[in-house]
Amino acid sequence: MSVACLRKSICSVIESAGTTDIVSELDNIFLNYESLGSDWCEEGDNVTPLMLACDKCNSEALIYLRNQMSAFTNYSQPTDLLIDAWGHPDEASSHGNRASHHALAAGFSEGLDLLENIWGFFEEESHGGRLRRYLSLLSQTNHNGDTPLMMACVNGRDDVVQCLLQRSVQLALSTRPADTKATVNETWQLLKDIFRMRNSEECTALNLASGHGHPGIVKILIEPHNIELNSNDESVEANLIFGEKKNTMADEANETNSTVHKLNPLAEVTFTDIDFCKKTLGDLDTRLKFKDRFKVAVIEKISLQRKNTNECLAMMEVELDRLATNAANELLLLENLSTTSIAIPIIFKGTSKRVKIKKRQRRNTRGKRGIDAGVPDSVVDATRSDSATGENCWDFVKNEPKTGEFSLQSSPFVTLQDGTLISKHQKSEFDSHIDILADKASFDNVITDESNINKEAKTFQRILTHSISKTDCEKAALMESLCLNPAMLLLSPHGMAVDMSPCQLDAIESILNHQLKATKEAQKIQRRLLKK
Repeated sequence: MSVACLRKSICSVIESAGTTDIVSELDNIFLNYESLGSDWCEEGDNVTPLMLACDKCNSEALIYLRNQMSAFTNYSQPTDLLIDAWGHPDEASSHGNRASHHALAAGFSEGLDLLENIWGFFEEESHGGRLRRYLSLLSQTNHNGDTPLMMACVNGRDDVVQCLLQRSVQLALSTRPADTKATVNETWQLLKDIFRMRNSEECTALNLASGHGHPGIVKILIEPHNIELNSNDESVEANLIFGEKKNTMADEANETNSTVHKLNPLAEVTFTDIDFCKKTLGDLDTRLKFKDRFKVAVIEKISLQRKNTNECLAMMEVELDRLATNAANELLLLENLSTTSIAIPIIFKGTSKRVKIKKRQRRNTRGKRGIDAGVPDSVVDATRSDSATGENCWDFVKNEPKTGEFSLQSSPFVTLQDGTLISKHQKSEFDSHIDILADKASFDNVITDESNINKEAKTFQRILTHSISKTDCEKAALMESLCLNPAMLLLSPHGMAVDMSPCQLDAIESILNHQLKATKEAQKIQRRLLKK
């Protein structure tokens, strides 16, 4: 019997037989394998029995193969026959689909565990490589670039996605239970990389889930989650809780003596994801305009998909606003920290007794000289534990009264009544054309008021508004008055790509587009005023 005929016989048994008699039917096929001869059979589309078993969610067939592999390993017999008969988990059909694609498309999460077990018999590293094999099954691609995870997202298998995430973390902890936090973080990052994969149409799992109208999966991908770890002497058990439940999780952790870790979202929403979802809604609206050509069932399906896709869009827009706000706040915080110098106290470690005596003698000598010269003794006693050099030195520095306030000089710029910011030199030229008084007093109050400085620093409305002035000195003074770093305006594309995250770049793009529109409107207003 040829390999194609053997596979065809196994596929027919899997497709027709029930769970009760499938074992006996498969036994008959393999017992009569040598006596059937080498008949020729057409190979077809190269669908292996392993793929068919996953597509039919037939766990009994996969367990039968696993038992066969275990028996062959015990007797040290070659496994080439089983690979030829059933197919390898990494073998692809004519369309590029593998057994894992069929399993997750059908919602057969148990099949992925069995495939990982079967794959382990083909390798020498059976236990240590379990996580690697499991993630390899999740990241396999077909001819269109689709992964099994994408198949699960397209079909709305949110329970399967949750099970896969839970299983991946558990496999990682079973492989390396010593450092639980690092293990969980590394595994979660690998899962994020798999979810960020794109197919030939440049679609991610998030795009496919939102486009097909599956808000449950979109919620899993864009929301942060928590993981509860319960450890004992033998193993570590992971319980993945989807969605944030801070108070409940903390109380349960205290009661059960377990640890809770917060996990970042698996996917970050971008403007590209929003545009893709809006385009999908437009396509669905176009199809609904020709609803007379479709049946009632098709129209109901399209309407439901549009409703769910619109819900996904709303969730993603809220998440994008949150990411943009956080990115803007982070940039502003870094900018404020770069312009603020903080004195950090130096804490000396104790030394030996002999060194202490010598230092004390030198200190006493210097103290006497300082008193004779009228200079106070400023030597710090490194061995003394007081409020200035001890463990509470940070509180001492924080609560120490200020000796003098930093005086801010008046800025060389004034604000006109229409909100335009110009230099005093430009104001003299404007007075010859426009009879507008500059509100200098209010501007000086804003500059000298510390609370108003913070409010100005928390908005991007004045960034890049008047970057061009008469001289470089005026430009530098303007940047200094706005508490900005001139390097922000001179970042190269390569520098922005290296120093900023994707959400930060999206936030800056949105802010600069808004500011560009405001600048054009300001130029129109200015030209109208000059004509008068």
